Amino acid sequence: KIIAIEEQPENNIFFVLTKNKNSFSLYMFENPSSKIGNFSFKATNAFIITEGSSLFIGTDSTISKFEVTK
Repeated sequence: KIIAIEEQPENNIFFVLTKNKNSFSLYMFENPSSKIGNFSFKATNAFIITEGSSLFIGTDSTISKFEVTK
């Protein structure tokens, strides 16, 4: 199930957050047909937000910030 889609126009990257039970996966795409990365994590709740070149991933009780560059 898709939970969120966020775009980072500066780098032409978009992120898709999915959920399956208590497992979330984050996929990164450079265009709709070019996946450039993904990872999974366990949580009850999660969200993603982009701001400039930053990607924020929030889970149950934490928020992590990643700088995304090409």
